Amino acid sequence: MIMTDANEVRRRDKAITDVNRFFCVILISAAFGSAAATPETATYHNQDYGFTIEIPCDWVHLPEDTVYEEGVAYPTWKFEPKDTSFPALNVLVSDYKAFGIAGQITERGIQAAIDSARLMGAKDSDVEVIASSYDPNTKTYTQVIDFQIQDVGTIRSANMMVFGRYFLAGLTYMDLVDDWSSSAHIRETVLGSFVFDAGYRYDPHAPDDSAAAQGRAIGRLFGRLVFAVLLVSTIMAVLRRCIGRHRA
Repeated sequence: MIMTDANEVRRRDKAITDVNRFFCVILISAAFGSAAATPETATYHNQDYGFTIEIPCDWVHLPEDTVYEEGVAYPTWKFEPKDTSFPALNVLVSDYKAFGIAGQITERGIQAAIDSARLMGAKDSDVEVIASSYDPNTKTYTQVIDFQIQDVGTIRSANMMVFGRYFLAGLTYMDLVDDWSSSAHIRETVLGSFVFDAGYRYDPHAPDDSAAAQGRAIGRLFGRLVFAVLLVSTIMAVLRRCIGRHRA
């Protein structure tokens, strides 16, 4: 008769328990992962301005609109779900030439734009700045704000400035603040997918043939364009849709 050492039995039982726990963790992770799965998306590519973004398949692309700032037209693209106004995404692209920059913006110009956007957010009594960050690798500045729309409630907006080689892209992603956490996977998928095409991305090694003076005046203009004009136009569009549906 072979006697089994008590310590050996304990080691064997522990090994079996560890294996069972391992598979339980896998099953639980899979269950939670499927609950917050990445939404099915379709690729939107704009060849004229050299950018690509992933949009949920159940969203619609609204007719293109134009925002005017000091006599210069900037194209915007609007996306939102078929049956609701939220969440919603606006993408606005402007050419650096409109700001008197012959080439790509300099690092100094980018910093001026970011400083001005932060300053505007801090001074605007109608919005509350929740967070802000800058990724130097992707040349992307993001500012999250809250603002109120009468008869709608508190809206949270993630505003992104993506500095490319030839264009500045302004993205505004809005949702009801109560739904902000539950729709995080959709927001992260959409905003995280935006990228300028090869050749349109910021190139730190590109020759600098831009205007010599890129001070805070240009930064303030960028800030007004993305965080004021775009925001106001978006609010007005939401209000028009809400009023129209209420009357209907």
